[in-house]
Amino acid sequence: MTQFVMIPHLTEDACKYIIPAGSFPLPMKTNISASSGSDSLDITFDLKHSVPLPVTVPVIDGSGNPVTDADGNVMVEYRIIWEMIGTYQVEGVIDGKPVSYAADGFMEYVSGEPVSPVPLS
Repeated sequence: MTQFVMIPHLTEDACKYIIPAGSFPLPMKTNISASSGSDSLDITFDLKHSVPLPVTVPVIDGSGNPVTDADGNVMVEYRIIWEMIGTYQVEGVIDGKPVSYAADGFMEYVSGEPVSPVPLS
C-alpha cells in the first residue's frame, strides 16, 4: 500500500501537492537484541500511533552542488521521519538478574531516500 504525507505550505499552489511517505514501509513491530558479556536484552517495540515529519533536503548534483530552478531557487526533496508512539517490551539479564518490563515510549524511523512532491489528482 502506498502512503502519502500531507505537508503544510504557505502558498495555495503548493497545497496541490502531496509527498510519498518514503521508500521503506513503516514498521508495525521492531525487534532489537543487544548483548555485552553475560548481559543481554531482547526489546520489542509495538507501534500504536505514528506522526510523519517531512524534512527538506536540498537536491545535489553529481559534483556535490545544490541544484537550482530557473529562478535560482535551490530545489528540495523531502525525507520523511516518522515519530512512532508505542510500547516497549524488554526481556533479558543484567548483572545476572532477570529483567522484564513494558513501557510506553517513542521511536524515530527514517523512511528511505528523499522523495519529491507529486501533484494531487
